[in-house]
Amino acid sequence: MKKFRFFYLVLLIIFGLGIIVWIAGNIKSFEKVCAGNFCVQAEIAATDKAREKGLMFRKSMPENQGMLFVFEEEALYNFWMKNTRFPLDIIWIDSNKRIVDIYEYALPCKDVCKTIAPRTKARFALEINAGLTRKHKIKIGDSLDF
Repeated sequence: MKKFRFFYLVLLIIFGLGIIVWIAGNIKSFEKVCAGNFCVQAEIAATDKAREKGLMFRKSMPENQGMLFVFEEEALYNFWMKNTRFPLDIIWIDSNKRIVDIYEYALPCKDVCKTIAPRTKARFALEINAGLTRKHKIKIGDSLDF
C-alpha cells in the first residue's frame, strides 16, 4: 500500500512541476518603451518562436501596446506582415537604443507577403499600431527608453 502512495505522490509532484513549467513558458513579459512622452507596454519577443509568431492572428492591439523584438546582436532583421490583421509601424533600434530606421503603415498580407527590410543594422525592432510614429513625431535618430 505504501508503494502505491509513494507512486501517486511522485506522479503528483511530476504533474505539478509540469504545470509550473508550462505556466512559466506561457507568461508574457512586457517592457515599457518610451519615445519622448509617448510610451507603450511592449510584449517581449526574444525567442525564435516568439519572433516568428509576432502579432500574427491578433484582431487588434490597443494604442498603448506594442511588441518589442529582441535579437542577440545587431544585424539586418527583415519583417513581413503574414497573417497580421492590422497595419503596423515598424521601428528598428540599435544597441544604444537609438532609432535607425522606420517603416510606416506595413500592411497585412496572407499568402504572398512583401519583405520589409531596414536600411541599417539593428538589435531591436518595435511594432506599434500604424500611424503612431507620425502622430507622436517619432523619427530616426531619436532615443528610446526601455
